[in-house]
Amino acid sequence: MSNEVDTDVAEEVDINDVPQSASDNTDDDVAIPGEDVSEAQPMSDEDWIEPAKGVTFEVIKAMIDTYTPKDNTAWMKRSLKLYVQVSKAGVDGKGRYAKKMFFPRILVQVNRDDYDFTKAWYAPKTGGAWGEYNELLGALGFPSNPAPKNDKAFRDSLVGRKFTADISKDKRQTFDQVTKKYVKIDGEFENHLRNLKPVKVATAPETTEAAVA
Repeated sequence: MSNEVDTDVAEEVDINDVPQSASDNTDDDVAIPGEDVSEAQPMSDEDWIEPAKGVTFEVIKAMIDTYTPKDNTAWMKRSLKLYVQVSKAGVDGKGRYAKKMFFPRILVQVNRDDYDFTKAWYAPKTGGAWGEYNELLGALGFPSNPAPKNDKAFRDSLVGRKFTADISKDKRQTFDQVTKKYVKIDGEFENHLRNLKPVKVATAPETTEAAVA
């Protein structure tokens, strides 16, 4: 199970953006505080859990992955890779799957100077490619107009922040070299995080003059 946020419709995949020809380079400038993750339970690539709604997650680590197609020197896309952990409440409020790890990868930048990103899917401000980043920023309490500068300080500031999300169970996808599209695999599943939202903060009930009296 990849546990990554789905990049959505196959029709928007660039024919050169093929997983088998990719090289993912981690940003060496990222510095992650020494959090205690000794009790975390990572999920294997073959594992998945039942769907759940409104699960609280905490960001454990945030880093940038840069994708460069094979035999190219210019990078093509950059994604924010998050390590997030199910809270102590678990997926059911009783601790089930508490501390399970998920690894959503969210597109944050494309190289318009060296590649053709003129499709509406990648349009600034409105393109669907940025929908997950917009959703994540709102869930973590950041503006998206404009979005914060995504530097080391910003990524460090994500650690410890919480958000809620639904866990979906979807058929695993693979890239078809002939059709240049992602196709679903029967009988194989993976989880994705959907509908990211801020954690609700409990507030004290409002008092009225009558109640005070």
